[in-house]
Formats: sequence, C-alpha cells, structure tokens
Amino acid sequence: MRATTRIGLILAGCAAVVLGMSLRTTTAQATAGDGRGEIATVDVIVLIEDMMKTAEYAEPRSAMETLMRQELTEAGEQLTNLEAEIRVMDQADPSFALKVSEYQSLAQNLDNMTQAKAAEYDQSNARQAVAIYGRVTDAADTVAQRMGYRYVIASRAPDAPMEPELGFNAMAQQVLSRPMIFGAENDDITAAVRAELGMPEPSDDADSAEENAGG
Repeated sequence: MRATTRIGLILAGCAAVVLGMSLRTTTAQATAGDGRGEIATVDVIVLIEDMMKTAEYAEPRSAMETLMRQELTEAGEQLTNLEAEIRVMDQADPSFALKVSEYQSLAQNLDNMTQAKAAEYDQSNARQAVAIYGRVTDAADTVAQRMGYRYVIASRAPDAPMEPELGFNAMAQQVLSRPMIFGAENDDITAAVRAELGMPEPSDDADSAEENAGG
C-alpha cells in the first residue's frame, strides 16, 4: 500500500475530530470589493499529508519503523529456529511436547507483539497528525485575518480526486471531508496557508520518494 494512502487512511479515521473543529472564526472583517466573501476554505487534509512527508515528521516515523521491524525480525528468527529444532526431534523424546508448547507460546507472543507494534505506530502517526493540525489551523487563522476573512472552513476541494477502491467507509469519510460543495476559487486559501507554513508546493517527485520510502 502506498505510504500516502496509509497516511490518508489514518487521517480519515480522525475526520470526525477535524470536521468537528472545522469552522473557525477570525477577528478580521471581510474586505469589501476584493471579490472575496467572508468564508475561506483550506484543504487541511492535503496540508497535513504533505507536512507528514517532510523530514521533520518522516524521519522519526522511519526510525520507528526500522526499530519495530528489527524487533519483530529477531522474534521471528527465534520462532523459526525453534521450529527447525522441533522438525528434527523424535516425537517420543520426553522434551518434544515441551518444545511444541514453547513454540506455541512464542508464536502467540509474536502475534501479540505484531499487533501491539501496529497499534503503537498508528497512534504515533495520529499524534503527528494532531500536532500538524494545530500548526495548520494557526497558520490558517493568520492568513485569514491578513486577507480579511471572518470564517475558515476545513474542506477538501470539491474536485479533489476520490478513491472509491478504498471501500465504502473510506469513501464516506472522503465525502464528509468536503463540507464546502461550492465556493469561489479565490476563497480557497490553501496555497497561502502552505506558504505561511514554509512548505514547498507538492510535486510528483515528492510523492514518488515517499512511496519508495514506504516500500
């Protein structure tokens, strides 16, 4: 699975939190005659996804993955060695049953460890996303005040691509992440918020690098 897709699923799981805080009021008044309204939109999801690809967040994830993979590999090798030992044993050997019991216990421990590591990694990603969300909304508030907006809605662009192959539940989350169905194009301040955060514009090269890093 692509790394960006994994991140997208993590963020979709937090969609209710994001949308519950999506309408933010600024202290600024709308600027008359500039072709803008009082409500701006920001594609919070894409900004979180892109910031999670930066070295600041990707490198700690990579280090965590490496450590977890090493721990699971060591546990797996111990199980494999024990299996090989059992295969050459005589079942009449008094220690055979003990070895089988030990193998079953190690196999269960490895399964539990794998699930625990997956949950730990998922929680770590979620914590990153929450931290980034705070940075994005602060930047959106700054930009909105500067541009004269009173409200900012977290909404993906209506024409942002959908991924129906991820299933109905994920598709429903994608729909919910688009509360703004129609709005003026110049009321989308995502690019300005990206610049406020000091983030470069996304590129296909960055996506390819992230995909390769994620396997």
